[in-house]
Amino acid sequence: MLKCFSKILLVGSLIFWGTLNASPNSVQKNGASKILFAINDPGSPPYLYFDDENRRYQGIIVDFFNSFTEENRFDVQFLDSSRARNEYLVLNGKADLFLSSPVWLDNPDEVLYSDDLILHKTFLYSVNQFSQPFSLSTLPKPLICARRGYIYPSLTQLFKDKKLIRVDSSSQIAIANMLVKGRCDYAVMNEYNANAVLNQKQFCDTTFYQSPNSIHEAPIAFVINKQRSDIISNLNQQWRIFQSSGQLSDSIRFHGGATELASKTSC
Repeated sequence: MLKCFSKILLVGSLIFWGTLNASPNSVQKNGASKILFAINDPGSPPYLYFDDENRRYQGIIVDFFNSFTEENRFDVQFLDSSRARNEYLVLNGKADLFLSSPVWLDNPDEVLYSDDLILHKTFLYSVNQFSQPFSLSTLPKPLICARRGYIYPSLTQLFKDKKLIRVDSSSQIAIANMLVKGRCDYAVMNEYNANAVLNQKQFCDTTFYQSPNSIHEAPIAFVINKQRSDIISNLNQQWRIFQSSGQLSDSIRFHGGATELASKTSC
């Protein structure tokens, strides 16, 4: 079960572009290398998500880019897009990078990658306990709420064979709402997304259960246009610092991505 809690969202210093338009509060960094970062609008916590209150993106990726020193800082501009369009934008040089995994791409050999950043573990979530032993092929009910445009390798063939039925939603919040309202039997999310979303106060009256084991695991990385190999070394070096210094762990906790399940004690 998941514990609900509230959190204060910090205002980042990065640049946000809405539908390819520059934000009026953009801050240019003298001498900084400019990069266009494509986002699955509206993003997903804790990696990268849009904070409606402060009207800007927040998350682990924002914290990472804020951790650079003035000497090696990037001038980052975010582009609202979708998962499928992100790949198109990077392939065609209309964006420099986005966050993904090679196993989710249509053209994985046509781009460059940073070092692996985080191991992305995907689970099913339900408002009912899972039976033991757990198996995707013997789920008692078929409706799976998923994120529109996302690829789920362990579920793809089951969807094709109609053994499971995919119900698409625009965001993880929408997925959770549909699960609570009984419009699907299970929600598919990675562990960080799930803990960030299902811990929100609006779900305090609901008990969620995680599948006994993950249904898929994949390392995620920055997916980079082949013409921007110049930024890879800087990204890799700073990520190692971000991780070894404890900033990554702090960022995961702050943005709601704690990986442990806990009993609800208060709302």
